[in-house]
Amino acid sequence: MSVTAAAKSPMMQLRRAPAIVLTVSLLAVATGFGCRSFGRPPAALLHALGAQTQPTASGRAQARVTLRSPQVSGEFHGLLVATRTPTTKVRMLLLPDLGSRILDVIATQDRLWGTLPGGQQRLDVVRGRAAPRRFLTFAGLTLLEAHIPVDESRITGARATAAGWQVHLTATFPRLRVLADIDTDGQVIARHYRYRGVSWSEYVSSDSRTIEGSDFEMTIDQIVWEDDPELPEALFLHGSS
Repeated sequence: MSVTAAAKSPMMQLRRAPAIVLTVSLLAVATGFGCRSFGRPPAALLHALGAQTQPTASGRAQARVTLRSPQVSGEFHGLLVATRTPTTKVRMLLLPDLGSRILDVIATQDRLWGTLPGGQQRLDVVRGRAAPRRFLTFAGLTLLEAHIPVDESRITGARATAAGWQVHLTATFPRLRVLADIDTDGQVIARHYRYRGVSWSEYVSSDSRTIEGSDFEMTIDQIVWEDDPELPEALFLHGSS
């Protein structure tokens, strides 16, 4: 297994773009939801996507995570495991220098689960049920989508932009809507989400990621990714260590 400073996971892969900001708003943002200007994906877009190197199927990442929220704030050690075989599963934990985990989120295509310290927030929603409009839900949905590549099979419409294209995607979780901004090289440079009336956007950085909402901010940097084709299935069971 090789360890590199350049991330191979889609969520951890670094781009030449402004820092990722995940902005949550109870009002729809100007990302094009509801617009009817999407058409068939052009050949140039499909060619650019096809030229992209596919991410590794399974692996682990470590990172520095700085979190600011009403529930907990500080700098933590972040651990992430992800697999795309046979279906996509992602788990992220935040650990302090001493003590138990601060945050634990597991996102699969069938379930969202998560917890913040002391039971201040808990999440456990199976596919088909409405998830609450809270940080754990937005974080889980973003983790899940970021680990599923954008390809022709997921695109239901496309339109040209100054940077390349914006595409409407088939989302992986019911009631979630996703738009992706793709540059002319075929790299995803942003995603725009809407779930149960809440809209937020995700942008990729050259060296960090930030998730930002109305009352929280999470910055992820110093990312190191390690391929691991034999991740135990137990890692993705809620409540496991």
